[in-house]
Amino acid sequence: MPLLITENQSAFVSGRQIQDNIIVAHELFHYLKVQRSSESGSFALKLDMNKAYDRIEWSFLEAVLLKMGFAGRWVSLIKQCISTVSLSVLVNGKPGVFFKPSRGLRQGDPLSPFLFLFLNDVLSQILCKLTMVNILQPVQIGDLGPKVSHLFFADDSLSFLRATVFNCEVLSDVLHHYCSAFGQIINTMKSSLYFSPNTHPHIVQLISYMLNMKAVKDLGKYLGLPTIWSRSKVSALGYIRDTILKKIQGWKQGILSPAGKEILIKAVAASIPIYPMACFKFPKTLCNQINSALARFWWSNTSDQGVHWKDWNSLGAPKSVGGLGFRSLESFNLALLAKQAWRLIHSPTALWVQVLQARYFSNTSFRKAHKGGTPSWIWSSLLEGRNLLFQGTSWRIGNGCLTDMWNDKWLPQASYSLASHYGQQPPLMVNQLITLDPPSWNLTSVAHILSVSDQAAIQVIPLVDTGNEDKLIWPHQQSGSYTVRSGYHLAQATMTSIPKLKASSSHSVTSAVWKWIWNLQTLPKIKIFIWKAVSNFVATKGNLHFRHISQSSLCPICNAFPETIEHVLFTCPWVVCVWFAHPFGIHVQCSQITTLDAWIQQLINLRSSVADMSYGLAALLRDSSGSLLHGVVFVGKAISAEAAEAQALLQGLKLAKSVGLISFSMEADCLSLISALKSPKGSVSWFPASWFQQIKSLAGSFSSINWSWISREANAAADTAAHFASSLECSLNWVHNPPCFLLHVLQSDAVSAPP
Repeated sequence: MPLLITENQSAFVSGRQIQDNIIVAHELFHYLKVQRSSESGSFALKLDMNKAYDRIEWSFLEAVLLKMGFAGRWVSLIKQCISTVSLSVLVNGKPGVFFKPSRGLRQGDPLSPFLFLFLNDVLSQILCKLTMVNILQPVQIGDLGPKVSHLFFADDSLSFLRATVFNCEVLSDVLHHYCSAFGQIINTMKSSLYFSPNTHPHIVQLISYMLNMKAVKDLGKYLGLPTIWSRSKVSALGYIRDTILKKIQGWKQGILSPAGKEILIKAVAASIPIYPMACFKFPKTLCNQINSALARFWWSNTSDQGVHWKDWNSLGAPKSVGGLGFRSLESFNLALLAKQAWRLIHSPTALWVQVLQARYFSNTSFRKAHKGGTPSWIWSSLLEGRNLLFQGTSWRIGNGCLTDMWNDKWLPQASYSLASHYGQQPPLMVNQLITLDPPSWNLTSVAHILSVSDQAAIQVIPLVDTGNEDKLIWPHQQSGSYTVRSGYHLAQATMTSIPKLKASSSHSVTSAVWKWIWNLQTLPKIKIFIWKAVSNFVATKGNLHFRHISQSSLCPICNAFPETIEHVLFTCPWVVCVWFAHPFGIHVQCSQITTLDAWIQQLINLRSSVADMSYGLAALLRDSSGSLLHGVVFVGKAISAEAAEAQALLQGLKLAKSVGLISFSMEADCLSLISALKSPKGSVSWFPASWFQQIKSLAGSFSSINWSWISREANAAADTAAHFASSLECSLNWVHNPPCFLLHVLQSDAVSAPP
């Protein structure tokens, strides 16, 4: 497609983007706007075709395809695809009689956009040829800049010409013949003209009359963005803020969980500004207004009120350090602009690049270009993106002619230039350090300046590509190409250091705790609640009293202790009872709980300590009828299954001791252990030997123990409980009432399950 379609058309062509047209249009409108000289003025024509797709003549399409060199058989197939369609009109919701159209392309058909481009390119080719033979006089920026007579994006079209009667006559004649062949009709009511300020009023009236179109001060929007910008960028982009506010207002009508709010902010609200951000640097005031609106939505409840427990920038920190990963508008804006700067460097022949080069850096490179006088907003924005881009880029050495040894970054694995370490030195290009035939490094001239480590870093750079120029690469990606994601991370690291959220004023929460929270296999709303609890963002009496919202910090239930998040979840006497009433019968050790994040850290440490060679273990106490009386499950660490079984046996003996048993039977599915315990001189392998001795010692305190081996299938209840224990962070006890997952196992064991 790039070889078939002229560069003035950017839609549906590989390698071209909608931003290309936006940049060229913005530069040309800016050029027209600032024209004040006595030279002849210029004008822009925004052309609107009436139902462009529906009026295409099939005969004209066939002739164009054949003229372009497509095979006749292929053209015949395409004609059959577009001419064998049947249509029906809905009348009162019911389809009417089907009929066959005689022209037009179906919108939504995957072929239609490309066929339309072939037809639309006819007009583009005509205008380009008339420009080349100097019949049409288009707008040209600079003496060496490209002559841009028109811009097309699918059926959206702009024309830029000198404001002369002859130009108007030629353009009118071309449009007339093109519309006649194409079957198009110009909608003069929606089409409009914009004239530069230096155009004589008589010429304005004459051209408007000849084209039968009105002259306006503002052409409105082109490709979704304003064509003429006011001085106030905040007001010009205010529609972005208003769009986000309307979305938020609609979301407030429903009851959303914090997890739902997070998704809407990240997937919808944060994506609305992306399109204009790709070309324009948003003012900080506008970013703050959008951030404020999103923060109010995030922290508010159903009554549109809520305490802002933390500033928005802190919530934008990564989840691994305590934030929620909300996108920073300023950093993302810079990352998108850096992407355009990267494209500018690597696409020097593109039309939009030539326009910018002719206006701002015709005698220098983009790296060294300055803002200049009366710059456009897009150029000022691209320079901001360029600054970020060159903070992260590095040079891959080819022949060394483009790389400044001191001021450019080119050493492997180094994020600095040599000038930052050695100060300003006489100008020196890298190619002056390269000896050819065969290519090798010659550092004699700089050996007295460079450190040994830097000299070694240079020597390891391979010189296998000296026949080509140096190449600018993005070392933050394995491919060497810039990505918005990596650029965003660099912008975040450059603009501000990532804030470390704290659970209290006395300590910081480790990244391991945050990662544990977000890796939990549970509902998102539960993860966010735990995040709020660890961050101390819950409206406890203690927090409200600290913010002078509540008169007292005491817990309203026990009225004995300050209501902190730890008190609410663990240490309040009423809560302790709730934990114990759970089927697991959990005993909360209040003295061991200092802060919530410290408690979670203990769980993490426990898991990491038993992550290797860990086993889920269980000991069940049952009466003669098989009913469950007591049970305990826990995680044990061992290098063998025999050692793990020994730990379970020891725990079973301790359980029997705690309930006062004297004589009982002990069943296990480890034959080697049971055999050793039955024999007075029995022994086991070296690792479980210590456990074995403890078992023998504790067994001596009972009147009698009947050691019995049973198969794993016959010991299904204990085996199921042990599997459950392998997923636990700590041991669990229960009395009389087993957890639900054991009930069906006990029943299948043909025992009477407890009521």
